[in-house]
Amino acid sequence: MKSEIPAFLLSNDSRADFVRQPGRLRYPFVDRTLRKAGAVITAGYLQWETAAGNGMMQRTDARVKTLFLLFFVVLVGLTRPLSSQMFFSGYLLTLFALSGINFLPIILRTFIFAFIFGFLVAAPAMLNIFVDGEIVLNIATLSKSHQIWIYTIPQHIGITREGTFIAFGLFFKVFNSVTLSSLIIFTTPFTEIIRSLRIFRVPSALLMVITLTYKYIFVLSHSIGDMYRGMKSRLIRNLRSKESRKIIAGRIAFIFTKSWKRYEEVFNAMTARGYTGQLSVSGFRKFRIADLLGFLILAGIGLTLHFIEPLWKILSE
Repeated sequence: MKSEIPAFLLSNDSRADFVRQPGRLRYPFVDRTLRKAGAVITAGYLQWETAAGNGMMQRTDARVKTLFLLFFVVLVGLTRPLSSQMFFSGYLLTLFALSGINFLPIILRTFIFAFIFGFLVAAPAMLNIFVDGEIVLNIATLSKSHQIWIYTIPQHIGITREGTFIAFGLFFKVFNSVTLSSLIIFTTPFTEIIRSLRIFRVPSALLMVITLTYKYIFVLSHSIGDMYRGMKSRLIRNLRSKESRKIIAGRIAFIFTKSWKRYEEVFNAMTARGYTGQLSVSGFRKFRIADLLGFLILAGIGLTLHFIEPLWKILSE
């Protein structure tokens, strides 16, 4: 592989170029991106640390947690009452606490993700323009109603009760699904998740792509970080954003070529060691009665929360 010496290593930087500027120190976007990449790496290592804990979910068999993940995601998707979705959230937070995991940073990231891809997507449904219903908050009043294509703009525009339940229902579905996935990831080693999926007949090609992608995220993040820190160690002054973009643009092709070569080397090494495209798993202990009982308890609580509103109506009558 032909590799040229980067231009910034050939240039002579002088201390005369350094100018002290008053005010707040501003970091180039590359610095911010590298800090985010470092956070990804830290989260990955933290996952291994928390998965080795002694909490309730860490002691649960990986196959049970994989079954529980599939079952609960389907259950969350089928649940319509908003109260049941809120009970699901409380249930998952309780499992986090019983596992001894500091879930506040995880929940904060999940909340932002669910707000963007859950609530904001369904927010227009809160208006009576799209969903008819009882107006709980009037926003505007027109002189008369208007017909625009297939939509009828009513005279009184506001937020409806039914639309609010739809928007918050989608928000909690996304929130609970991502929270459950985070719970399984932070309480189960990555290799155990892959082995469990293979037992449930997930194709080997898909598992291999997931595994190599997961591994290479950290390798690539380290490579980019080392490259940029090496560049900065040879400079006196801080880089401006424009200069950083110029350097990184010139490195994109180099990183792509290096990544391609690394993948070829990994594949050749795997083939030389007998890889035929099929993943074989071994070392799992026998599925015990206690494992089955644990899955039934976890799934039973979820089913109870799913039917809690209809049961409450029946009992109240």
